[in-house]
Amino acid sequence: MKLSVFAVSGVVILFAAPLFGQIVIDWTEIPQDIGIMFTHNGAESVTVNLGIAGGPQNWDFTGQPMGSQNTDALIVPRTSTPFGDSFPNSNLVLQIIEPGYTAYAYGQIAPTFGANLGLGSTVPVAVFFRFEPTDSYPMPVVYGATRHYEYGYTLGIGPLMEIRTDNYGSEMIDAYGSIAVPYGTFECLRTRQFDTTVSTMYVNGIPITADTTTHIIYDFLAEDYGLIAHVLSYPEETDTNFTDADFLERITNFSTGIEELESTAGYDFSCQPNPFTHMTDIRYRITDDRSGNSQTSANIKIYDVSGGIVNHVKQSSVIGHPSSVKWDGTDQNNRQLPAGVYFVRIGNGENFVTGKVTLVR
Repeated sequence: MKLSVFAVSGVVILFAAPLFGQIVIDWTEIPQDIGIMFTHNGAESVTVNLGIAGGPQNWDFTGQPMGSQNTDALIVPRTSTPFGDSFPNSNLVLQIIEPGYTAYAYGQIAPTFGANLGLGSTVPVAVFFRFEPTDSYPMPVVYGATRHYEYGYTLGIGPLMEIRTDNYGSEMIDAYGSIAVPYGTFECLRTRQFDTTVSTMYVNGIPITADTTTHIIYDFLAEDYGLIAHVLSYPEETDTNFTDADFLERITNFSTGIEELESTAGYDFSCQPNPFTHMTDIRYRITDDRSGNSQTSANIKIYDVSGGIVNHVKQSSVIGHPSSVKWDGTDQNNRQLPAGVYFVRIGNGENFVTGKVTLVR
């Protein structure tokens, strides 16, 4: 049995059901909670099997050797970062950590769009830029969707010298199915980009040199985890089913950090009974969602102690009215979970509540 949801206040009832084949990723299913950390490993010059467009497909990226490049990304509050004041509309900030390098990527996520706004770094050197125009993409992410994009940024590299980088191209959600990586197997959507990068050096405002490079890029996206794998072709590739990739990146770890981030800001919360054997009633009341609206969407996720998401559901809730979610100790595929401590998180972004519930068998 999945999570069954009802709103005590009389809000429309929703039931979570698995979507086989084509998934839809809405804005609440993009990782955005403060404290989430994920790691990606990158390997150069690898062989890949991309298959064709459409679906359902089965991609397996477990056989390629792991690379030497690991990137940790931690979701942090905008106000705690050195460039936060430059991006007042950003509500999704990643602290990106590599050996000898720390940067902050500023984004914005909303029900109808997402946007990459800019980047800043203080280590090893101070770098700051904003995308002009902004790299924006429609939400939700659905199979068959297309977009044309154009974004760019300018960096000063010396007195009267700067480099302007412009990216433009087309993107399509061209395939769907299941992807296997060393971290696990996920239902996913695949995006395909035909990307062109133009880098132009200016001296005293006059263009001196220009370099143009094209790539084919594939990204594999999953609900609640975001980017699972990224494949970059060699420059000037024209075959969409290329087998020799310049770069492969895969997720290798995902952690919520929830033990350190229990909060009741904007929510009342309880689980009854707790501990439970067969069923627990997850009760909550949203006291403030910071938007001024009378109704909002509550995103309820259940994690195991390792930070993995074992079940989730969304429902509409009325501000100030009690709502409830019944959970019978199963995962998203109706399989019974082992006894132990689980974490229930309700909310989106910086506004959430996290509580513990114990399952006994």
